[in-house]
Amino acid sequence: MSYNKKDIFLSIMLMIFFISFAIVFTVFFKQLYYFDIDYLNIDIISGIPAKIVKENYDILINYQSIFYQGSLNLPDFVMSTNGRIHFQEVKTIFEVIQVLMISSGVVSFIMTLKRLREKEYRFFKLTGMLTIVVPSMLGFIAAL
Repeated sequence: MSYNKKDIFLSIMLMIFFISFAIVFTVFFKQLYYFDIDYLNIDIISGIPAKIVKENYDILINYQSIFYQGSLNLPDFVMSTNGRIHFQEVKTIFEVIQVLMISSGVVSFIMTLKRLREKEYRFFKLTGMLTIVVPSMLGFIAAL
């Protein structure tokens, strides 16, 4: 099956959207971490009450948002200079991922509507293949 340029571009945009959405959803899904606090006994192991862990985690996650422009101040933890630099770098990475998610989502939505109106569905198969193959290849390369 041959794919035209529109299908390839749309499939790449959808792949970027799905992967970036999965990352953003996981990072900002606070209930998952709240569950882990109890399930993994993080409060007991660390000696820090669950309420304080959650409050500081919420601040950290809000800091990662593209909509948050302030500095990171965790009220219950001291942060080293290297720690602050690390979190700034992580924020930059997450901001790029969030922008990729939004921009690829908008492009994908518009192009998908057009392709569906044209009764073209080939891009779905290519998207599925790319969404599995590209991360697998990158994971393999990273593992080496």
